[in-house]
Amino acid sequence: MKSRRRDLPILGALIVGIGMIVAPFVFQMFERAPLGGDMIVDFEPYMTVEQVEQFRGYLVEIAGDPNLRLKLDIWPTDDDMANLTIAAMHSIGMRMTAVPVVNAIRAVCEAAPGIATYTDLPPITSHIVPTA
Repeated sequence: MKSRRRDLPILGALIVGIGMIVAPFVFQMFERAPLGGDMIVDFEPYMTVEQVEQFRGYLVEIAGDPNLRLKLDIWPTDDDMANLTIAAMHSIGMRMTAVPVVNAIRAVCEAAPGIATYTDLPPITSHIVPTA
């Protein structure tokens, strides 16, 4: 009787494993797209190798009404490019990483005491200061 109880977890795992292997075939998961969507038959890369090698920054696409596509390039300053060392490249990366945090300081300081999330704060955006 005890050996049968010890075998139950093994038998259960075996049944679940077989079910996971068989389910895609039984439910035709390889022949249809989820939720009635269209299957991807042909795939073409969005960018060529040359474009990928030249692209630096972020590409954001939002499908909606209207559809939006935003390409955000982050360019180093002239000083950075004149003295392009490992330390200068590290500095560029650190500034890009710090931008959202630095721009959030005012909103966080003005928030009510306690834990605040993004939904509790106004949108954190860049404060553009034009140069002469």
